[in-house]
Amino acid sequence: MYAKPTDRVGIIGIGGLGHMAVQCAAAYGCDVTAFRSSASTFEEAKSFGAHHVVSSNDSAAAQAHRAYSRRGDGALVHYDWPGNVRELQNVMERGVILAANGVLRPQVPTRSAGVRRASPVATMSATLDDAMRAHILDALRTTNWVVAGPHGAATRLGMKRTTLLCRMAKRGIVRPLGLTPP
Repeated sequence: MYAKPTDRVGIIGIGGLGHMAVQCAAAYGCDVTAFRSSASTFEEAKSFGAHHVVSSNDSAAAQAHRAYSRRGDGALVHYDWPGNVRELQNVMERGVILAANGVLRPQVPTRSAGVRRASPVATMSATLDDAMRAHILDALRTTNWVVAGPHGAATRLGMKRTTLLCRMAKRGIVRPLGLTPP
């Protein structure tokens, strides 16, 4: 266990092995918060040793943490959120665990220097074909017009080389003059 006895620990889901995690963390001396999807089993979570139980589907439980820090609010708004909604859910659940005096201070993950931000598709795209053309061109520019291979545009777009070549031809995409293949 990586937690120290004085740490706050959150366990999401008590079914399956979650109840054992609550028991272990409580026995280790951690301040345990259990996240449940149903408010009907709060007592069960408490019987396993959870100090706090939060229903992830209960809006009244969210009211207990209405206050949040302004710094946390700005971080939530300005973060790129490259993942799905579960990433936001994880940040908020962690914020609930670490909340002090009812003030939610979400800790937005930091992005490593090597991670590239998603490039926006042209906002002026009138049709799906226009958006697809812009996306293909972005991938080709990023790969220096390398179509095939492990670092080529086809791999980056998750398609076969022949499919990419067919879509390029359909949309009139050709390699710029003077740019030689690597």
